[in-house]
Amino acid sequence: MRWKTILTISVLLLLLYGLVWVIRLAWFRPADVGLFVERLPYVLAEEDPEAFYLIPTGMIDQVSRMHLKLTEASPAHFEKMGSLAREQLRMLQAYSPENMDQQQRQTAQLLRHWLEDEAALADFPLHQLLMRAFDPTADPLYFLCLNMPVRSQEDAGAYLGRINQLSSKLRQQIRGLKACEAAGLLPARSLVEAEIAHLRRLLALPPLSHPLYTSFADKVVGVDHLAMNEQAKINYLQSIEERLTQRVYPAYREWLAYCESLLPKAREDAGLAELAEGKAFYQALLQRRTGLRQPAARLHQLGLQEVQQARAYLSHLRDSLASAAVLYPYGGNMPQLDSLQAARYVRLYRHTFQAAMEEVWPKTAGLFSQLPPRMPRVWLPPDALALDQIACAPVGLEAKQPPVIYLPNTLPAADTAAGALWPQVFGQAIPGRAFRLSLQLSSQELPLIQRLIRYEGFDRGWALYAQYLAQAYSLHHQPAVWLGTAQNRLLHAALLVCDTGIHQQGWSPAQARAYLQQQAGLPAQAAATWVFHLLAEPGRYAAALPAYRRFLSLYRQARKELGTRFYIVDFHRWLMGRGELPAELLQAGFDDYLAQSQ
Repeated sequence: MRWKTILTISVLLLLLYGLVWVIRLAWFRPADVGLFVERLPYVLAEEDPEAFYLIPTGMIDQVSRMHLKLTEASPAHFEKMGSLAREQLRMLQAYSPENMDQQQRQTAQLLRHWLEDEAALADFPLHQLLMRAFDPTADPLYFLCLNMPVRSQEDAGAYLGRINQLSSKLRQQIRGLKACEAAGLLPARSLVEAEIAHLRRLLALPPLSHPLYTSFADKVVGVDHLAMNEQAKINYLQSIEERLTQRVYPAYREWLAYCESLLPKAREDAGLAELAEGKAFYQALLQRRTGLRQPAARLHQLGLQEVQQARAYLSHLRDSLASAAVLYPYGGNMPQLDSLQAARYVRLYRHTFQAAMEEVWPKTAGLFSQLPPRMPRVWLPPDALALDQIACAPVGLEAKQPPVIYLPNTLPAADTAAGALWPQVFGQAIPGRAFRLSLQLSSQELPLIQRLIRYEGFDRGWALYAQYLAQAYSLHHQPAVWLGTAQNRLLHAALLVCDTGIHQQGWSPAQARAYLQQQAGLPAQAAATWVFHLLAEPGRYAAALPAYRRFLSLYRQARKELGTRFYIVDFHRWLMGRGELPAELLQAGFDDYLAQSQ
């Protein structure tokens, strides 16, 4: 009997070893590129759960745990992400393109480009930490309030779990910034001052008025009682209040105390060019955000040329329409309002924006092969976030879940003038970023990773291209709207100049403000607001114009080459059908599109 027991145990151990080997083969080195592509988003989500929060939960325990986490805020995290990118890149390069179908080759090309860009950033872990610590869009508060959906009890548990992690993330961030200090990397003074003001506003709020509480309360109102009953909602709200009081507010006080101690040491406002290895970091960051393998100096020259062209076009348009200048998105001509009047004005802006979307929605049917199943929803963010730009937040991979468009809750950003509002509707909503993103996320033809990879150049460039489409295909007829669109193009050209000027050429913020006032015609306060964003979010606003120029060039070339065979629906199906591609991959597939359209 003893030998039978030994034999049984041996067989079981052998089977267990074989099972472990198969799992490791599938997880660490999948047998084919299809399995690799399926596995990759879950590998990345484990290390960066905030970036890949849209992955459905409940598929495997590892993914379910990931939904309770926030992305780490430490130099080690960025080093780990770089190592992971290089490891996945080596795996990907081991697969032969000859054994892939066309879709797999396209996906592999995109992943190779994206992983190379991610790996390049890994050489600058301290720079990345310093940038993200004072970037408002990287604040987990914005992630939880604006991006994270609450549609079920599982989502509510994930929301609460991430609130539990917020205090440890803030303390981890303090330790990381002390390492930055030791390396001589210090933030710009205005960024620290803005963070201090933001923290003081949050700490002045009672827990029941905190954005994390009010945002959750707003989200659960629409949750079906079958997904979460009323008592469960009350219990979660009570738990959030408790976590805010016992964990989050004490961590805020620690973070505030550190920022106040950092303020006297902060450097005078300047870009990345003033930091050790700052220009090299900016180049890697610019490459990742634009998807272009071009030096920053060349993009700076491109911006200078585009500013002159945009100014000439705007002048010609004004003369031909015999119209006065219209307001900018950051217009300086808003009336002086008290807080109650301002709140009413912002609500008016929301209703006007929604009505404009409903008007333009059916007009886009002739431009695209399909429309998103549902129109984007328009919300206002919690007041404490003081959002001064339109934000587009996807809320799920399911086609039934449209993106949410968060409108500015500050003045003068909430501008209802036609020349300011309609270009934002076209660029940010329909047929702009929210429209395209909804189609991408709900696509059943693209692998999950290809739906989730984001290139800001493609995304923001699409907004400018959508504004061009609206004019070319007469989605609106007011001359003020086209003046607003032309001004928006000029603004983004000037932002490209100033972004590269500050972070690569060594411009001072004062130079950038003067340039925006003189060349783009912005009021002083608007120019100051934009320069703050350029300091806090390097490379982000440089990404739109090069991608827009590429879209427009391909559109015009396709019309010229195909003549009467050009069909805008087919062009957009090709342009949007492969996710957010960097410029060189977009150009590489253009000849195939032309050949198929002949």
